[in-house]
Amino acid sequence: MLFICLRGKTMEKIKLNGLDLDIYKDKLDNGLLVYICPMEKHDTHASIVTKYGNDILEFVPRGKDEFITIPPGTAHFLEHKMFATEDGIDPMILFSNNGASSNAYTSSNVTRYYFTGASHFYENLKILLDCITTPFFTKENVENEQGIIEQEIKAGFDDPGQMAYFLTCKSLFNEHPHKYPVAGYVDSISKLTPEMLYDCYNTFYHPDNMYLVITGDVNPKESFEFVKDYYQTRDFLDNEDIKIKKYDEKDEVAAKEAVETMDITNKIITINYKVKVTNSKRERFLTNLYILIYLDILFSEMSSLYDEVHHDKNILQHIEYYIENVEDYVIIYFNTEVIDDESILKRINELINQKDFTEKDFSLIAKNLVKSAILSTESVNGVANLIVNQELLYGKFYTDLYDKYKNLSYEDCIDFIKGLDFSNYSIDIIKKD
Repeated sequence: MLFICLRGKTMEKIKLNGLDLDIYKDKLDNGLLVYICPMEKHDTHASIVTKYGNDILEFVPRGKDEFITIPPGTAHFLEHKMFATEDGIDPMILFSNNGASSNAYTSSNVTRYYFTGASHFYENLKILLDCITTPFFTKENVENEQGIIEQEIKAGFDDPGQMAYFLTCKSLFNEHPHKYPVAGYVDSISKLTPEMLYDCYNTFYHPDNMYLVITGDVNPKESFEFVKDYYQTRDFLDNEDIKIKKYDEKDEVAAKEAVETMDITNKIITINYKVKVTNSKRERFLTNLYILIYLDILFSEMSSLYDEVHHDKNILQHIEYYIENVEDYVIIYFNTEVIDDESILKRINELINQKDFTEKDFSLIAKNLVKSAILSTESVNGVANLIVNQELLYGKFYTDLYDKYKNLSYEDCIDFIKGLDFSNYSIDIIKKD
Protein backbone atom coordinates (compact mmCIF):
# COMPACT_ATOMS: atom_id res chain seq x y z
CA MET A 1 0.00 0.00 0.00
CA LEU A 2 1.04 3.60 -0.60
CA PHE A 3 1.00 6.42 1.94
CA ILE A 4 0.76 10.23 1.99
CA CYS A 5 2.92 12.09 4.48
CA LEU A 6 0.94 14.18 6.97
CA ARG A 7 2.95 16.26 9.43
CA GLY A 8 5.22 13.44 10.37
CA LYS A 9 2.70 10.62 9.95
CA THR A 10 1.19 8.84 6.99
CA MET A 11 -2.25 8.39 5.46
CA GLU A 12 -2.98 4.96 4.04
CA LYS A 13 -3.76 4.88 0.31
CA ILE A 14 -6.14 2.11 -0.69
CA LYS A 15 -6.30 1.04 -4.31
CA LEU A 16 -9.59 -0.52 -5.34
CA ASN A 17 -8.74 -3.40 -7.65
CA GLY A 18 -10.51 -3.16 -10.99
CA LEU A 19 -11.79 0.36 -10.35
CA ASP A 20 -10.12 3.66 -11.17
CA LEU A 21 -10.42 4.91 -7.59
CA ASP A 22 -7.98 5.60 -4.78
CA ILE A 23 -9.25 5.94 -1.24
CA TYR A 24 -7.19 7.50 1.55
CA LYS A 25 -7.76 6.40 5.11
CA ASP A 26 -6.55 7.62 8.48
CA LYS A 27 -7.70 7.99 12.06
CA LEU A 28 -7.47 11.02 14.35
CA ASP A 29 -6.02 10.66 17.83
CA ASN A 30 -9.57 11.02 19.21
CA GLY A 31 -10.65 7.92 17.26
CA LEU A 32 -12.45 9.50 14.29
CA LEU A 33 -11.97 7.36 11.17
CA VAL A 34 -11.61 9.42 7.97
CA TYR A 35 -12.03 8.18 4.39
CA ILE A 36 -11.22 10.49 1.45
CA CYS A 37 -11.73 9.58 -2.21
CA PRO A 38 -10.55 12.26 -4.69
CA MET A 39 -12.61 12.43 -7.89
CA GLU A 40 -11.55 15.21 -10.26
CA LYS A 41 -14.18 17.30 -12.04
CA HIS A 42 -16.93 16.21 -9.67
CA ASP A 43 -18.94 17.94 -6.97
CA THR A 44 -17.81 17.41 -3.40
CA HIS A 45 -19.63 15.30 -0.84
CA ALA A 46 -19.14 14.71 2.86
CA SER A 47 -20.94 12.31 5.20
CA ILE A 48 -20.39 11.94 8.91
CA VAL A 49 -21.86 8.82 10.44
CA THR A 50 -22.37 7.71 14.02
CA LYS A 51 -22.84 4.01 14.71
CA TYR A 52 -26.01 4.73 16.65
CA GLY A 53 -29.58 4.10 15.55
CA ASN A 54 -32.96 3.04 16.84
CA ASP A 55 -31.86 -0.50 17.72
CA ILE A 56 -29.88 0.74 20.76
CA LEU A 57 -32.21 1.34 23.70
CA GLU A 58 -30.15 0.18 26.70
CA PHE A 59 -26.54 1.20 27.31
CA VAL A 60 -24.07 2.56 29.85
CA PRO A 61 -23.52 6.29 29.18
CA ARG A 62 -19.92 7.31 28.63
CA GLY A 63 -18.37 8.35 31.94
CA LYS A 64 -21.02 6.51 34.01
CA ASP A 65 -21.33 3.03 35.51
CA GLU A 66 -24.92 1.84 35.17
CA PHE A 67 -27.19 0.92 32.27
CA ILE A 68 -29.97 3.30 31.33
CA THR A 69 -33.03 2.68 29.16
CA ILE A 70 -34.14 5.21 26.57
CA PRO A 71 -37.47 5.23 24.71
CA PRO A 72 -37.91 4.12 21.08
CA GLY A 73 -37.32 7.02 18.70
CA THR A 74 -34.51 8.64 20.71
CA ALA A 75 -31.85 8.33 17.98
CA HIS A 76 -34.17 9.90 15.39
CA PHE A 77 -35.14 12.66 17.83
CA LEU A 78 -31.46 13.38 18.49
CA GLU A 79 -30.84 13.62 14.75
CA HIS A 80 -33.43 16.41 14.54
CA LYS A 81 -32.01 18.25 17.54
CA MET A 82 -28.43 18.24 16.20
CA PHE A 83 -29.53 21.05 13.88
CA ALA A 84 -30.54 23.22 16.84
CA THR A 85 -28.13 26.09 17.48
CA GLU A 86 -27.80 28.51 20.36
CA ASP A 87 -27.93 31.51 17.99
CA GLY A 88 -31.01 30.13 16.23
CA ILE A 89 -29.41 29.97 12.77
CA ASP A 90 -30.58 26.96 10.75
CA PRO A 91 -27.57 25.05 9.31
CA MET A 92 -29.75 23.92 6.40
CA ILE A 93 -30.05 27.57 5.32
CA LEU A 94 -26.29 27.97 5.53
CA PHE A 95 -25.79 24.95 3.28
CA SER A 96 -28.34 26.29 0.83
CA ASN A 97 -26.68 29.72 0.76
CA ASN A 98 -23.49 27.94 -0.28
CA GLY A 99 -25.26 26.11 -3.10
CA ALA A 100 -25.16 22.73 -1.34
CA SER A 101 -27.91 20.20 -0.79
CA SER A 102 -27.93 18.64 2.68
CA ASN A 103 -29.88 16.13 4.68
CA ALA A 104 -29.73 13.55 7.46
CA TYR A 105 -31.40 10.28 8.32
CA THR A 106 -31.64 7.75 11.11
CA SER A 107 -31.86 4.01 10.54
CA SER A 108 -31.91 1.07 12.89
CA ASN A 109 -28.13 1.16 13.37
CA VAL A 110 -26.71 4.51 12.16
CA THR A 111 -27.40 8.21 11.97
CA ARG A 112 -25.90 9.99 8.98
CA TYR A 113 -25.48 13.69 8.15
CA TYR A 114 -24.29 14.80 4.71
CA PHE A 115 -24.06 17.47 2.01
CA THR A 116 -23.17 17.67 -1.68
CA GLY A 117 -22.11 20.86 -3.46
CA ALA A 118 -20.08 22.31 -6.31
CA SER A 119 -18.19 24.93 -4.29
CA HIS A 120 -17.42 26.26 -0.79
CA PHE A 121 -16.34 22.79 0.31
CA TYR A 122 -14.46 23.73 3.47
CA GLU A 123 -17.16 26.19 4.53
CA ASN A 124 -19.75 23.45 4.13
CA LEU A 125 -17.56 20.89 5.88
CA LYS A 126 -17.22 23.22 8.87
CA ILE A 127 -21.02 23.65 8.99
CA LEU A 128 -21.42 19.87 8.96
CA LEU A 129 -18.86 19.32 11.71
CA ASP A 130 -20.32 22.17 13.78
CA CYS A 131 -23.71 20.43 13.66
CA ILE A 132 -22.42 17.26 15.27
CA THR A 133 -19.94 18.77 17.74
CA THR A 134 -22.00 21.60 19.31
CA PRO A 135 -25.17 20.11 20.81
CA PHE A 136 -27.74 22.50 22.22
CA PHE A 137 -30.58 20.86 24.12
CA THR A 138 -32.94 22.77 26.39
CA LYS A 139 -36.28 21.96 28.00
CA GLU A 140 -37.95 24.43 25.65
CA ASN A 141 -36.45 23.25 22.36
CA VAL A 142 -36.97 19.58 23.28
CA GLU A 143 -40.67 20.19 24.01
CA ASN A 144 -41.01 22.12 20.75
CA GLU A 145 -39.40 19.28 18.78
CA GLN A 146 -41.72 16.76 20.43
CA GLY A 147 -44.66 18.53 18.80
CA ILE A 148 -42.96 18.53 15.39
CA ILE A 149 -41.98 14.86 15.50
CA GLU A 150 -45.41 13.89 16.84
CA GLN A 151 -46.86 15.07 13.52
CA GLU A 152 -44.19 13.11 11.61
CA ILE A 153 -45.05 9.95 13.58
CA LYS A 154 -48.78 10.34 12.92
CA ALA A 155 -48.10 10.87 9.21
CA GLY A 156 -46.06 7.66 9.15
CA PHE A 157 -48.90 5.62 10.62
CA ASP A 158 -51.26 7.14 8.04
CA ASP A 159 -49.00 6.06 5.15
CA PRO A 160 -49.84 2.52 3.90
CA GLY A 161 -46.26 1.76 2.83
CA GLN A 162 -44.74 2.82 6.13
CA MET A 163 -47.51 1.11 8.06
CA ALA A 164 -46.77 -2.14 6.24
CA TYR A 165 -43.11 -1.91 7.25
CA PHE A 166 -43.98 -1.10 10.88
CA LEU A 167 -46.31 -4.10 11.00
CA THR A 168 -43.68 -6.36 9.48
CA CYS A 169 -40.96 -5.45 12.00
CA LYS A 170 -43.38 -5.95 14.87
CA SER A 171 -44.32 -9.39 13.49
CA LEU A 172 -40.74 -10.54 12.96
CA PHE A 173 -39.04 -9.57 16.21
CA ASN A 174 -39.78 -10.69 19.75
CA GLU A 175 -37.28 -8.85 21.97
CA HIS A 176 -35.02 -6.96 19.61
CA PRO A 177 -35.70 -3.16 19.35
CA HIS A 178 -35.97 -3.51 15.57
CA LYS A 179 -39.64 -4.18 16.27
CA TYR A 180 -40.14 -0.46 17.02
CA PRO A 181 -40.53 2.31 14.39
CA VAL A 182 -37.40 4.41 13.94
CA ALA A 183 -39.29 7.59 14.84
CA GLY A 184 -40.80 5.89 17.89
CA TYR A 185 -44.29 6.55 19.20
CA VAL A 186 -45.98 9.72 20.40
CA ASP A 187 -45.94 8.48 24.00
CA SER A 188 -42.30 7.30 23.83
CA ILE A 189 -40.79 10.57 22.58
CA SER A 190 -42.87 12.49 25.14
CA LYS A 191 -40.59 10.98 27.82
CA LEU A 192 -37.40 12.48 26.37
CA THR A 193 -35.44 15.08 28.31
CA PRO A 194 -32.33 17.15 27.56
CA GLU A 195 -30.42 14.98 30.04
CA MET A 196 -31.28 11.81 28.08
CA LEU A 197 -30.20 13.43 24.83
CA TYR A 198 -26.88 14.56 26.32
CA ASP A 199 -26.24 11.01 27.60
CA CYS A 200 -26.83 9.67 24.09
CA TYR A 201 -24.80 12.41 22.46
CA ASN A 202 -21.77 12.06 24.76
CA THR A 203 -21.78 8.30 24.29
CA PHE A 204 -22.49 7.79 20.61
CA TYR A 205 -21.41 11.07 19.01
CA HIS A 206 -17.92 10.65 20.34
CA PRO A 207 -15.34 10.61 17.48
CA ASP A 208 -14.27 7.04 18.29
CA ASN A 209 -17.82 5.89 17.42
CA MET A 210 -18.02 7.86 14.16
CA TYR A 211 -16.51 8.00 10.71
CA LEU A 212 -16.22 10.75 8.11
CA VAL A 213 -16.38 10.11 4.36
CA ILE A 214 -15.28 12.76 1.82
CA THR A 215 -15.57 12.25 -1.94
CA GLY A 216 -15.16 14.50 -4.96
CA ASP A 217 -12.80 17.15 -6.25
CA VAL A 218 -10.68 17.48 -3.11
CA ASN A 219 -7.07 17.23 -2.06
CA PRO A 220 -6.77 14.32 0.42
CA LYS A 221 -3.89 15.85 2.41
CA GLU A 222 -5.53 19.28 2.71
CA SER A 223 -8.90 17.76 3.62
CA PHE A 224 -7.48 15.55 6.33
CA GLU A 225 -5.43 18.40 7.81
CA PHE A 226 -8.56 20.57 7.87
CA VAL A 227 -10.47 17.89 9.79
CA LYS A 228 -7.55 17.31 12.13
CA ASP A 229 -7.17 21.03 12.88
CA TYR A 230 -10.91 21.37 13.42
CA TYR A 231 -11.08 18.60 16.02
CA GLN A 232 -8.10 20.00 17.91
CA THR A 233 -10.45 22.80 19.01
CA ARG A 234 -13.01 20.36 20.43
CA ASP A 235 -12.97 18.47 23.71
CA PHE A 236 -14.52 15.05 24.25
CA LEU A 237 -14.71 12.49 27.02
CA ASP A 238 -12.03 9.81 27.08
CA ASN A 239 -12.20 6.98 24.56
CA GLU A 240 -13.79 3.85 25.99
CA ASP A 241 -15.71 0.78 24.89
CA ILE A 242 -19.47 1.34 24.81
CA LYS A 243 -21.54 -1.16 26.78
CA ILE A 244 -24.75 -1.95 24.90
CA LYS A 245 -27.39 -4.50 25.90
CA LYS A 246 -27.57 -7.53 23.64
CA TYR A 247 -30.97 -9.13 23.17
CA ASP A 248 -31.64 -12.86 23.21
CA GLU A 249 -33.75 -12.84 20.06
CA LYS A 250 -35.64 -16.00 19.09
CA ASP A 251 -35.23 -17.39 15.60
CA GLU A 252 -39.00 -17.78 15.35
CA VAL A 253 -41.09 -14.77 14.31
CA ALA A 254 -43.22 -12.98 16.91
CA ALA A 255 -46.41 -13.45 14.88
CA LYS A 256 -47.12 -15.61 11.83
CA GLU A 257 -49.81 -13.22 10.64
CA ALA A 258 -50.96 -9.69 11.42
CA VAL A 259 -53.70 -7.55 9.91
CA GLU A 260 -54.30 -3.80 10.00
CA THR A 261 -57.10 -1.80 8.43
CA MET A 262 -56.68 1.55 6.70
CA ASP A 263 -58.51 3.73 4.22
CA ILE A 264 -56.85 2.27 1.12
CA THR A 265 -58.04 1.13 -2.31
CA ASN A 266 -55.91 -1.99 -2.83
CA LYS A 267 -54.90 -4.55 -0.24
CA ILE A 268 -51.18 -4.65 0.57
CA ILE A 269 -49.57 -7.91 1.57
CA THR A 270 -46.02 -8.34 2.82
CA ILE A 271 -44.36 -11.73 3.20
CA ASN A 272 -41.18 -11.56 5.20
CA TYR A 273 -38.53 -14.14 6.03
CA LYS A 274 -36.30 -14.03 9.10
CA VAL A 275 -33.18 -15.97 8.13
CA LYS A 276 -30.40 -16.66 10.62
CA VAL A 277 -26.94 -16.48 9.07
CA THR A 278 -24.49 -16.65 11.97
CA ASN A 279 -23.69 -20.30 11.27
CA SER A 280 -22.38 -19.40 7.85
CA LYS A 281 -18.60 -19.31 7.61
CA ARG A 282 -18.82 -16.83 4.76
CA GLU A 283 -18.44 -13.14 5.25
CA ARG A 284 -21.62 -11.12 5.52
CA PHE A 285 -20.66 -9.44 2.26
CA LEU A 286 -20.96 -12.71 0.35
CA THR A 287 -24.03 -13.72 2.34
CA ASN A 288 -25.86 -10.62 1.15
CA LEU A 289 -24.70 -11.04 -2.43
CA TYR A 290 -25.74 -14.69 -2.65
CA ILE A 291 -29.19 -13.98 -1.24
CA LEU A 292 -29.70 -11.05 -3.63
CA ILE A 293 -28.59 -13.17 -6.57
CA TYR A 294 -31.00 -15.90 -5.54
CA LEU A 295 -33.91 -13.47 -5.27
CA ASP A 296 -33.08 -11.91 -8.64
CA ILE A 297 -32.97 -15.37 -10.22
CA LEU A 298 -36.44 -16.08 -8.86
CA PHE A 299 -38.15 -12.75 -9.43
CA SER A 300 -36.24 -10.35 -11.71
CA GLU A 301 -37.02 -9.69 -15.37
CA MET A 302 -33.58 -10.97 -16.35
CA SER A 303 -34.24 -14.49 -15.09
CA SER A 304 -35.42 -17.34 -17.32
CA LEU A 305 -38.09 -17.93 -14.67
CA TYR A 306 -39.65 -14.50 -15.17
CA ASP A 307 -42.34 -15.47 -17.67
CA GLU A 308 -43.35 -18.50 -15.63
CA VAL A 309 -43.47 -16.63 -12.32
CA HIS A 310 -45.06 -13.38 -13.37
CA HIS A 311 -47.69 -14.87 -15.61
CA ASP A 312 -48.74 -17.61 -13.22
CA LYS A 313 -52.34 -16.39 -12.90
CA ASN A 314 -50.83 -12.92 -12.42
CA ILE A 315 -50.17 -13.82 -8.80
CA LEU A 316 -46.72 -12.22 -8.72
CA GLN A 317 -47.20 -9.56 -11.35
CA HIS A 318 -46.29 -6.60 -9.15
CA ILE A 319 -43.91 -7.83 -6.51
CA GLU A 320 -41.08 -5.89 -4.84
CA TYR A 321 -38.36 -7.36 -2.65
CA TYR A 322 -35.30 -6.26 -0.72
CA ILE A 323 -33.12 -7.42 2.18
CA GLU A 324 -32.01 -5.90 5.46
CA ASN A 325 -29.37 -6.96 7.98
CA VAL A 326 -30.38 -7.07 11.65
CA GLU A 327 -27.49 -8.48 13.68
CA ASP A 328 -27.56 -12.30 13.23
CA TYR A 329 -30.40 -12.21 10.70
CA VAL A 330 -31.02 -11.32 7.09
CA ILE A 331 -34.59 -10.14 6.64
CA ILE A 332 -36.15 -10.71 3.21
CA TYR A 333 -39.14 -8.49 2.46
CA PHE A 334 -41.72 -9.16 -0.24
CA ASN A 335 -44.31 -6.49 -0.90
CA THR A 336 -47.20 -6.63 -3.37
CA GLU A 337 -50.83 -5.76 -4.04
CA VAL A 338 -52.85 -8.94 -4.46
CA ILE A 339 -56.31 -10.41 -4.56
CA ASP A 340 -55.61 -13.96 -3.38
CA ASP A 341 -53.55 -14.04 -0.16
CA GLU A 342 -53.20 -17.81 0.04
CA SER A 343 -52.07 -18.20 -3.56
CA ILE A 344 -49.29 -15.65 -3.37
CA LEU A 345 -47.99 -16.99 -0.08
CA LYS A 346 -47.99 -20.54 -1.40
CA ARG A 347 -46.26 -19.52 -4.64
CA ILE A 348 -43.52 -17.47 -2.95
CA ASN A 349 -42.88 -20.28 -0.49
CA GLU A 350 -42.63 -22.78 -3.31
CA LEU A 351 -40.16 -20.64 -5.20
CA ILE A 352 -37.91 -19.60 -2.33
CA ASN A 353 -37.73 -23.14 -0.94
CA GLN A 354 -36.83 -24.81 -4.21
CA LYS A 355 -33.19 -23.77 -3.63
CA ASP A 356 -32.15 -24.60 -7.14
CA PHE A 357 -31.20 -22.61 -10.20
CA THR A 358 -29.09 -22.92 -13.33
CA GLU A 359 -25.54 -21.75 -13.74
CA LYS A 360 -26.69 -19.73 -16.75
CA ASP A 361 -29.13 -17.71 -14.65
CA PHE A 362 -26.51 -17.29 -11.93
CA SER A 363 -23.92 -15.96 -14.39
CA LEU A 364 -26.38 -13.53 -15.94
CA ILE A 365 -27.52 -12.09 -12.61
CA ALA A 366 -23.99 -11.95 -11.18
CA LYS A 367 -22.75 -10.11 -14.27
CA ASN A 368 -25.53 -7.55 -13.85
CA LEU A 369 -24.52 -7.03 -10.21
CA VAL A 370 -20.95 -6.36 -11.32
CA LYS A 371 -22.21 -3.78 -13.81
CA SER A 372 -24.38 -2.09 -11.19
CA ALA A 373 -21.51 -2.03 -8.68
CA ILE A 374 -19.21 -0.35 -11.21
CA LEU A 375 -21.85 2.20 -12.24
CA SER A 376 -22.43 3.13 -8.60
CA THR A 377 -18.83 4.34 -8.32
CA GLU A 378 -19.24 6.98 -11.04
CA SER A 379 -20.82 9.56 -8.70
CA VAL A 380 -19.56 11.12 -5.48
CA ASN A 381 -22.72 10.03 -3.65
CA GLY A 382 -22.34 6.47 -4.96
CA VAL A 383 -18.75 6.18 -3.76
CA ALA A 384 -19.70 7.68 -0.40
CA ASN A 385 -22.53 5.17 -0.04
CA LEU A 386 -20.12 2.36 -0.91
CA ILE A 387 -17.73 3.35 1.86
CA VAL A 388 -20.47 4.08 4.43
CA ASN A 389 -22.21 0.77 3.80
CA GLN A 390 -19.04 -1.29 3.93
CA GLU A 391 -18.11 0.19 7.32
CA LEU A 392 -21.67 -0.30 8.54
CA LEU A 393 -22.37 -3.82 7.32
CA TYR A 394 -18.96 -5.43 7.39
CA GLY A 395 -16.83 -3.34 9.76
CA LYS A 396 -14.08 -3.25 7.17
CA PHE A 397 -13.28 -1.91 3.73
CA TYR A 398 -12.77 -4.36 0.90
CA THR A 399 -9.94 -3.36 -1.40
CA ASP A 400 -10.78 -6.28 -3.67
CA LEU A 401 -14.45 -5.40 -4.03
CA TYR A 402 -14.47 -5.71 -7.81
CA ASP A 403 -12.66 -9.04 -7.65
CA LYS A 404 -15.21 -10.36 -5.15
CA TYR A 405 -18.00 -9.53 -7.57
CA LYS A 406 -16.13 -10.91 -10.57
CA ASN A 407 -15.17 -14.17 -8.87
CA LEU A 408 -18.57 -15.12 -7.48
CA SER A 409 -18.99 -18.90 -7.58
CA TYR A 410 -22.12 -20.71 -8.77
CA GLU A 411 -21.24 -23.76 -6.68
CA ASP A 412 -20.63 -21.71 -3.53
CA CYS A 413 -23.83 -19.73 -4.05
CA ILE A 414 -26.13 -22.71 -4.52
CA ASP A 415 -24.44 -24.54 -1.64
CA PHE A 416 -25.01 -21.52 0.61
CA ILE A 417 -28.66 -21.11 -0.40
CA LYS A 418 -29.36 -24.79 0.26
CA GLY A 419 -28.13 -24.30 3.81
CA LEU A 420 -30.61 -21.49 4.62
CA ASP A 421 -33.80 -22.00 6.61
CA PHE A 422 -36.82 -20.19 5.15
CA SER A 423 -39.34 -21.62 7.60
CA ASN A 424 -39.57 -18.53 9.81
CA TYR A 425 -41.78 -16.01 8.06
CA SER A 426 -44.69 -13.69 8.69
CA ILE A 427 -47.54 -12.61 6.45
CA ASP A 428 -48.84 -9.11 7.14
CA ILE A 429 -51.85 -7.52 5.51
CA ILE A 430 -53.05 -3.93 5.19
CA LYS A 431 -56.65 -3.91 3.97
CA LYS A 432 -59.49 -1.44 3.55
CA ASP A 433 -61.37 -0.69 6.77
